[in-house]
Amino acid sequence: MNRTQEQAIADLQGRQQPSAAAPPPAPSTPPAQAAAPAPASVGAPTVTDQLVRWGELAGEGLLTPEAFAAAKAEPLGV
Repeated sequence: MNRTQEQAIADLQGRQQPSAAAPPPAPSTPPAQAAAPAPASVGAPTVTDQLVRWGELAGEGLLTPEAFAAAKAEPLGV
């Protein structure tokens, strides 16, 4: 590969990766506000409710697979 090709690749990679100094863009609405209506049950959500909600957030791309795995591990005691 010649120097021009290397420079072109480096330039393209720089455009594709957000800079470390810039914070990621904030979602237009926080996930809590974009959430589906609360379940009809009164009190704290059940483990099943939490897992379903986290699955929905992951499906919408609002929760990374790593964050989903960490979130579901806590109530499951894993």
